[in-house]
Amino acid sequence: MLSRSYTLIGWVVAFLAIHVAAPSARTAMPFPQHTTYASGSIRPSRVSQMAMDSSVEQFYLAWKARYLRSGCGAGRYFVWRADESPAQRLSVSEGLGYGMLVTVHMAGFDSHAQELFDGLYRFSRDHPSSGNPDLMAWEQGTNCASPKNTGSATDGDMDIAYALILASRQWGRGKAIDYRQEALRVIAAIGRSEINSRTMLTRLGDWPAVGSGHDLASRSSDWMPTHFRAFGRISGDPTWSMVANATYATINQLRTRYAPQSGLLPDFMVMVNGRPRPAPPNFEEGPADGIFGYNACRDPWRLAVEFLLYGDTAARDAVMLMERSIMKSANDDPAKISAGFRLDGSATEGYTDLAFLAPIMVGATVSSEFQLWLDTGWAGLTSTRLADATYFGNTLKLLAMIAISGNSWRP
Repeated sequence: MLSRSYTLIGWVVAFLAIHVAAPSARTAMPFPQHTTYASGSIRPSRVSQMAMDSSVEQFYLAWKARYLRSGCGAGRYFVWRADESPAQRLSVSEGLGYGMLVTVHMAGFDSHAQELFDGLYRFSRDHPSSGNPDLMAWEQGTNCASPKNTGSATDGDMDIAYALILASRQWGRGKAIDYRQEALRVIAAIGRSEINSRTMLTRLGDWPAVGSGHDLASRSSDWMPTHFRAFGRISGDPTWSMVANATYATINQLRTRYAPQSGLLPDFMVMVNGRPRPAPPNFEEGPADGIFGYNACRDPWRLAVEFLLYGDTAARDAVMLMERSIMKSANDDPAKISAGFRLDGSATEGYTDLAFLAPIMVGATVSSEFQLWLDTGWAGLTSTRLADATYFGNTLKLLAMIAISGNSWRP
C-alpha cells in the first residue's frame, strides 16, 4: 500500500500537475533529431523514420503516464517504481537519472519537458546522499524520505550529471537552474566520491569503506564512455580521460581472461592482487553477481552510444563480440534472448526480459552485420506492451528506442 500522500485525489493532482504545466522555453535540440551517427552504424530497415519517431512518441506518452509522478513537494517530480518490489520504495536515483535523460531528449515533442526535467532535478537535490551531499541518496520511500544513512549509487549520479550537460545545450542556462553549473558541481562530487584514485574506475557509490573489498569493486554498467568524455570536456579535468582509459583496459583484461569468446562483462568486478576479476556469488546483490545479469545487461547500450555519437571503435569492437555471442545463444531470434548469461556465453535462464532485449538491440546498431537481428528486435520492442514489463524494462526500452531511432545527440 502507498502512504496517505498517494490517495486517489493525490494521483489526480499529480496527473494534472504534469499535463497542464507551463510550456517549456524554446529548445535547441527538439525531438526528433535524426542525428547522423558514426559511419558503419545502422537503423531498423523495415520501418520508415517517421514510423520510428512515432513509436518513440507514443511509448513516451504511455511511459510518462505510468511512471512520471508529481509529489513530495511543490514542483517536484520523480520516476515511480510502480510495479517493482519492495512496495515501500517510491523511487531510486537510477530512475531519476533515466527520467532526466528521457525528458531532455523528448523536449520539443513534449512542451512540458523542461518543467518535468527541473522537477526531477529538484527532487534529486531534496534527497542528498549521506556520504556526499552533492550526490543523491540512492533510495526514497513512499513517505517521500530516504532511509537513514543512505549513500549514493554511481550510475544514478552519472546520468543526472550527464543529463544536466544535455540540458545546458537544450535550454541554455535555464530559468531557475543553471544547468552547466549544477553539472559541474555533481561531476566534481562524482570525481571525489565515486572514482577510486587507485584503480581510476568507478566505485559502487560513495559508501564503501576505504580499504575494503567493496572500495576496489566496480559495476560494469557504470562504465559510460560518453559520460566520461562529456565530464572531461565541460570540466577541463584530464582525470576523466584517465578514467576512460582505465575502463577500456579493464574491459580488455576481463574479456581476455574470462570471456574471450563472448566478450560479456560481469555485473560486478573485484580486484585481486591488482587484477580485475568477476565478483564471487553474493558479493553485492546475489548469486549472479559475477555473470552478465540485470546490471551488465545495460553494457551494450552504454558502449554502443559511444560509438554511435563519436565513432569510438574500441566501444564498437567490445559490443560486437557481445552481440555475436548473444545471437548465437538465441539462435538469431531476439525473442529468445536469455535474461542472464555466464561469461562463456551460455544462457542462465529459459525466459527473456525487456531489460535485456532493449539494450542489446542498441548494441546491434553498431554494424550492418546485425541488420536482420536489429530489424527483428525492433519489431519485438515496439510490440511489447507497457503492461508486459516493469519500470526497469520499460524505461530501458524507451531509452533504447530513442537511441536506435537516431535521436540521441551529443551534449
